[in-house]
Amino acid sequence: MDLPVDVRALLRALEAGGYAAWVVGGCVRDMLMGRTPSDWDVCTDALTGQVAACFPGHAVLPTGEKHGTVTVVLHHQPYEVTTFRTEGAYSDGRHPDTVRFVPGLREDLSRRDFTVNAMAYHPDRGLVDPFGGRADIAAHLVRCVGKPTLRFGEDALRVLRALRFAAVLGFALDAATADAVRALHPRLALVAAERLRAELDKLLCGPAAPDVLLTYPDALVSLLPTDAPDWRARVAALARLPREAALPLRLAALWAGLPAARAQETLARLKYDNRTQRRTLTPLAHWGMPLPSQRPALRRAVRGLGADAVRDLLALRLAFAMGDACAGAAADEAERAAALLQELLASGACCTRAQLAVRGDDLLVMGVPPGPGVGRALDALLDEVIEERLPNARGALLAWLQKTAEKQKSPVRHGGG
Repeated sequence: MDLPVDVRALLRALEAGGYAAWVVGGCVRDMLMGRTPSDWDVCTDALTGQVAACFPGHAVLPTGEKHGTVTVVLHHQPYEVTTFRTEGAYSDGRHPDTVRFVPGLREDLSRRDFTVNAMAYHPDRGLVDPFGGRADIAAHLVRCVGKPTLRFGEDALRVLRALRFAAVLGFALDAATADAVRALHPRLALVAAERLRAELDKLLCGPAAPDVLLTYPDALVSLLPTDAPDWRARVAALARLPREAALPLRLAALWAGLPAARAQETLARLKYDNRTQRRTLTPLAHWGMPLPSQRPALRRAVRGLGADAVRDLLALRLAFAMGDACAGAAADEAERAAALLQELLASGACCTRAQLAVRGDDLLVMGVPPGPGVGRALDALLDEVIEERLPNARGALLAWLQKTAEKQKSPVRHGGG
């Protein structure tokens, strides 16, 4: 397994100081699976102060010092370095009551959650795999280190992490781990919303997410509407979304057609940011909207909802329609609307005030009163452009506005009797 230059330098610097050092955890798993690790973690028998002394001239940040973790920055890249440790009881189901630093690598690996994450590697000493992680990778299994009930009892988030790894890696849970997930998922209530959300996001974006959502609906009922009677249809629609579909679209697929208030409550409880909430909820609020089939109607939809929301709504409607054997016409309608939207956006067609060829300042120069009058004038211009009665050209827009203003000023003439 080939390690990056800076990771080798980390190991050499710690060993030059007289300490043992290994890369550990997810990066080892990813290398064994032929994947490029997204980050690199190092474990060592050096204490945090001793680690810092091995890297003079480099930033060493005390990111988790009481748990034995510091972050060493090499060439602007952070690397977590953690002292070998074991952990005491988890009274709150979230954090260890005590941490004890130990000299041995195997003791450190024994505290980790799953066998595929409990391996270490050194370029000279090879792989250390005391719990069969490599065999579980070959068997496509997520299996706890030791007793699953003990591991999940220590940190309840591991229940969701097990499902996340299954979804991301395309693995199954071994029987004992699966039983513990089904028995102990209520303990997820002990976990902070931010930690739940981070794992759920990764799960939903995993290639095997549909399998996990269908296999473990009871374990996810506090996070998703897995109790909905049409849950299988929702998961099937999720599976039909494009592979690159953004997280809000994936969330919306699982909530589509349900009361938006229920989705809003869950998203807020999980502390999703405002942008994610808005992008998820907008297509839900307009789920029953007739699909626009003509350019003006589609431009009005983009004007009212935004291009992302209309694109998401069409993608969702198509994903659901493709699963209905009797809804071929609906699928065709959604496909045509999606193609028209793509054409519209690619052409730069004007759908919003910001795309108009004139600005508020142009209207003020013409004598339009400042304030709401400018907004009304811009909206009137946008109406004409969207309905394709005017081109989005500065001269044409200003001329129309001038002509309209002159008509409004002209006296009303009454016919004689």
